[in-house]
Formats: sequence, C-alpha cells, structure tokens
Amino acid sequence: MSQFRIAECSKVISAVLPQTLSAGTTYNGSSDASGIGIDTRDYNEALVIFHAGATSTNGTATVSIVESASDSTTASDYAAVSGAAFTQITTANDNAIYKASIDLKKRLRYLAVKSVVANQNFTGSVSIILSRGDSDPNATSVSFSV
Repeated sequence: MSQFRIAECSKVISAVLPQTLSAGTTYNGSSDASGIGIDTRDYNEALVIFHAGATSTNGTATVSIVESASDSTTASDYAAVSGAAFTQITTANDNAIYKASIDLKKRLRYLAVKSVVANQNFTGSVSIILSRGDSDPNATSVSFSV
C-alpha cells in the first residue's frame, strides 16, 4: 500500500515575494514586473495562496492567474485564466489569507500571477504549491519531518 506524502509530490514556488507593491502599477509574474512563467508540466493541481497584507483608504489590489503556452517574459503573451481572480482587496478585507485551486490538466503549461495595485501601496505575497499525487524526485525538500 502506497502512502501519500505531500513533501514527495509537491513543489512550492514564491510567485510574488512578500513586499510592498506600488500604487498604480501592474506586476506580471514577479516582483520586478519582468514576468516569470511557472512551469506546471507533470503536475496535476496548483494551490494558490495569496497573503493579503494591509492597504490604505481607497487602496485596492487585484490578484489573478494568467497562462501561456511558452515561458515568456512578455506580459502580453499571457492570457487571463477565466474565473481565476481573487476578490479585490480593500480595507474591508485586507490582512487575510486567501486560497484557490487550479486543475492544471485544463490549463496551458505556464502560469503567472498578475497583480494590479491602485490608489495606495499594498503589501502582500503569493505562493503556489504544485502537486502531482505521486512521488516527484524534483520536489521541494523539507526542512524537517516529524
């Protein structure tokens, strides 16, 4: 009988590192807006974890997932994944953790995170956990196992 071990069948990616995102800016894929594609080949599911920090009065942040068939650094090569956007963050719902699941069998190979910040700076981060359901020799190593 096989035992499922998440550390052996998953990969953790910091899609947007914890930071303050500037108002009036669109970030595509990475903190420096250069765009990075997350290669999802050989994975079945993605768990997206959005850590929404504080925003100021009238500030908003919209975080969504975009996809591409190639690992492009050009934002226009990525298209929105229908239905893959978190609720817009305002002062009414900031300082919270949001999560979403994406069935990768229905998606193009590369995913990226698109963040649009308006009116006030915003703090936050996005992590993505890719999972397979079977052992992955390239999975993220664990710091400890108890």
